[in-house]
Amino acid sequence: MQTNKKLGILIVIQSLLIFVPMYILGTAINWPDSLNYPADRLLPLIYGQASAVNIGYFVYFLYSILFFFTGTLLAWELKKTATNQARLHVAAIAAGLSSLARVVGIIRWLVPFPILATQYATTVDPNLQMIQETVYTVVNNYGGAIGELLGVTIFASIWTILISWEFIVQKNLPTWLGYFGLLAALVSLSMFLEVFGLTVSGFLSQSLFHVWLLSVGMYFVVKKSPRT
Repeated sequence: MQTNKKLGILIVIQSLLIFVPMYILGTAINWPDSLNYPADRLLPLIYGQASAVNIGYFVYFLYSILFFFTGTLLAWELKKTATNQARLHVAAIAAGLSSLARVVGIIRWLVPFPILATQYATTVDPNLQMIQETVYTVVNNYGGAIGELLGVTIFASIWTILISWEFIVQKNLPTWLGYFGLLAALVSLSMFLEVFGLTVSGFLSQSLFHVWLLSVGMYFVVKKSPRT
């Protein structure tokens, strides 16, 4: 099988894999909207849906690791015909940083939050619950800043913009995928508005990004390599 077809299949798997945690966590705790829930609302949800949360976030953990490979391999593939290879070096670095930041953010859901949710659900001391809510808020804000804002929003958008630009400037690539990717990156960057207290639909931005990613993968699957 040709290299670009293998890459296309890997990208297709990446784009579809996200819908597994989206379904599991969306059904269990109304993810990703629940990322903005206060502690007294989300901790009981985590406790009541412990198995689903563990499975969903473990799949998301695997997805985040896989993004390092798909992101860097796609950059190297486009570098073969690029006139500005430095741009794709930056794209590969952005993919690696996005993957790392996502993994750091996800760990809070697999380790401290299940423990905290159990303690919160089994204590009757309101003062202790208040402390637990504070701990949750601090850890969630810290992990969310790394995972969601840096990993999913900033670094992934930088990668998407640089990759999309190659689809626009390289004459052997479909231009529409480039403009589609820029649109997906713009919508994804709108998530940064949450820093200013504005609520943006994470489902919309992630769905659009992964439809674009699926389109990129399918392009490489059906693309015919030139005869040598």
